Amino acid sequence: TAGRGLALQPDGKIVVTGQAGSPSNDATVWRFNADGSPDTTFDGDGVATISIDPGDGVGYDVAIQADGKIVVVGKDGPWMILARLHADGSLDTTFDGDGAVMDFNHVGNSLAVQPDGNIVIAAIVSGNHLLLRRYDSIGADDDSFDSNGVVETGREATHDLPPIVALQDDGRIVVGTYIENEGQTSVDFA
Repeated sequence: TAGRGLALQPDGKIVVTGQAGSPSNDATVWRFNADGSPDTTFDGDGVATISIDPGDGVGYDVAIQADGKIVVVGKDGPWMILARLHADGSLDTTFDGDGAVMDFNHVGNSLAVQPDGNIVIAAIVSGNHLLLRRYDSIGADDDSFDSNGVVETGREATHDLPPIVALQDDGRIVVGTYIENEGQTSVDFA
């Protein structure tokens, strides 16, 4: 079992995403009460799994929407997965019709939920290029974001130290990543 991302709910509950261990390696979300005990109101035992391709999934980042729904980005098999759960741990089927968006072209590493409910993910695509993608509040590409919902920055990133995304108070999107350029390493912000 390994945790990768963490978010705090306004009520003090702690939400963690990562990968459950044996016997199944699935993208997993755990919720704990403020005292650290499992929150058994969350999927009955405090643990919810997101499994489309059983045995090869991991949640990389998690965020809490203003309405209490939980958004997770990661991978399931070779697919990027962006899923949304209700506060009780069940998949929110109003999100892309089944609770999860799948994409074979990249792996989502980090996410941020904007005040209007749009979801921004930072990902690495083939060739190690940094990509930003924005989905609307129901899981569809937000075509108002660079006309097709996708911005490929042209900056190189690495899977070893994946990109992170955050929102400034003024709504601007900030992405940080580790880059290597001609043997020099640095942190880059876009």
